Amino acid sequence: MQGRGGEELSAELSTALERSLLGGKSGAGSGINPASLLIKEGKVCWDLYVDCLVIDSDGNLLDALGAAIKAALSNTGIPRVQVREAASSDEQADVDISDEEFLQFDTSGVPVIVTLTKVTQPY
Repeated sequence: MQGRGGEELSAELSTALERSLLGGKSGAGSGINPASLLIKEGKVCWDLYVDCLVIDSDGNLLDALGAAIKAALSNTGIPRVQVREAASSDEQADVDISDEEFLQFDTSGVPVIVTLTKVTQPY
């Protein structure tokens, strides 16, 4: 985001969304199971990047971005990967990425963010 306060707002939104997807430092409360990105433990995994473009800021951005990310992840397919171990420890494992078979993200743990505001009548 650009303009007055845009960088601060962008950083706040990014932090809030990161917490909702990855949980705390221990990983507790994460909306995405990190094991779903794992190909070979300690060696190979998928990197997941989420880029959001905000064109207008009418309404609550956190709610809108949270809904958009959940929808995008539910439509994201991860290619099925077969890993064949290397003959020796010096060689890299052979990774075969399927062009036809995909795994779906489990988005049941991704939270739906809803902001509530109390509206009162003036006296």
